[in-house]
Amino acid sequence: SDTKTIYMHADSMTVSFGTTGDDNLTLVSTDANNAWLSDGTNGVNIPIGYVDALIIDTQGGNDTLTIDQSNGNISLPGGLYIQGAGNDTLIVSTGSYTFNTDAGAQATSLTVEATDGAVLTFNSTQHLQELWLNSGTTAAISSSTVSGGGVKVLMLQSLRIDGTGVLDLTNNYLTVNSTDKADDIAALFGQCGSGSIISSAATINTTIAVVDN
Repeated sequence: SDTKTIYMHADSMTVSFGTTGDDNLTLVSTDANNAWLSDGTNGVNIPIGYVDALIIDTQGGNDTLTIDQSNGNISLPGGLYIQGAGNDTLIVSTGSYTFNTDAGAQATSLTVEATDGAVLTFNSTQHLQELWLNSGTTAAISSSTVSGGGVKVLMLQSLRIDGTGVLDLTNNYLTVNSTDKADDIAALFGQCGSGSIISSAATINTTIAVVDN
């Protein structure tokens, strides 16, 4: 059965919500300061305007959390984390969402997916199983001269970019630790050549290179 337990520590909120099976959860904004976390049957209000970070313990299983921003963007300066065992997926649907911290820091395996024209911004290094950009979505790593400074690395096991999806590295790095190296290197070359992977900070003398390491 569903378990719902809420803990507060300083400006962080931890919510235990879900079952030991595979759960499909949705976090949808209801107004500027509140969002509703639901499994379609049960739910709990999350005061997003008054917490810095939100940790959702999904109790195990291969879980999916969708951030539904159809009613307005959701902002959590200290980060949103899925906690627990299993292969989990965080879907951002519509709107603009900023990752100020490493989304995969507390997950065993986390895929981040953008749908419905969503725009993702990464302000910190990420450790993800997969980044999946559906057609019409974009993701950008913020410039190394802002957001705390320093070069950021998007560290993935897999990258999927469909249709008109675009990944903007700006002036940062992407690593894909693939088990199918030859095919993925070929795919990365193709994505760089087709404009699916770009560098908006590039000058006329800048080259995006794929390195087999």
